[in-house]
Amino acid sequence: NGIVTYLTNLKEHVEKQGHVGFIATRDVDDSDCSGNVFDISQDKPNRITKLFTRLRGHPQTFLEMRQLRKLVKQLHRREVIDIIQVEDSFGFASHLVGQVPAPVVMRLHGPWALNGAANGVDVSSPGHQSRIKDELIGVLNADGISAPSQHTIDATREY
Repeated sequence: NGIVTYLTNLKEHVEKQGHVGFIATRDVDDSDCSGNVFDISQDKPNRITKLFTRLRGHPQTFLEMRQLRKLVKQLHRREVIDIIQVEDSFGFASHLVGQVPAPVVMRLHGPWALNGAANGVDVSSPGHQSRIKDELIGVLNADGISAPSQHTIDATREY
């Protein structure tokens, strides 16, 4: 999809400039976990995380962010991490700002507030409203914002 292409190109560009790029993602094939690509979906739920995700929604988000925080701290012991960029989904930035040793930039690929209805989601559903809230909190908490266009930034700001 577009995010995968974007990240692949970004990582390549960063590495050509002499930096080390890491990608953390979910649901990757073991053969893809090479060249500094890491699977964060490996954390298994326990009773507390199951309760948290049932109350807050987005069952894997909490677990993935916990796994991502661990990974970032582990990688930072090996390499100095200068900046972390996360996608806008579920407000990931909120789970990382102040918890990891680098500034967190949120990439607005298509916030749910702008794209949920276009994707056929029932905008009145509690899950939809919860995701919008989480993503907007992520925008507010992020150390920085980037987007493919000024229009995306402006539309998000208006919302």
